[in-house]
Amino acid sequence: MTTTTTAPAHLRAVPGGRLPRTARELFDALPDLVLAPPGCPRRAGRELMASGLIMAAEVVDEDSTHQDRRDKPAVYAQGGVPILLVVDPIATPATLTLYRHPDGGAYRVVTTVAVGEPLALPGPVGVTLDTSAIVKD
Repeated sequence: MTTTTTAPAHLRAVPGGRLPRTARELFDALPDLVLAPPGCPRRAGRELMASGLIMAAEVVDEDSTHQDRRDKPAVYAQGGVPILLVVDPIATPATLTLYRHPDGGAYRVVTTVAVGEPLALPGPVGVTLDTSAIVKD
């Protein structure tokens, strides 16, 4: 198994990116991390367009459990974000949920693993996460 902690050269990780257009209008969604190609379309020269993102990620905390677990997946799907990763360190057991293939405001494929199990992110990300590095405080 190959595990990597850096983004492939053709991608860049952007902490706290904004989701404009439909997703942003529906919900003030500020992902904890977005993965976008260098030429990702921008709105007003600053905000990354949801439709150009490769992936968004959320880390659930006690102040946003309902939003991160239920609301944001629908918002990101509606915005056309192809991959969403929700890291839930406060669940029992702690989990990672991978959402793929948005269609009609929902993701068609959802995979959940417990922390400690590997999680393969599909292309174009194409890496396997070693989730044992995620610890619950």
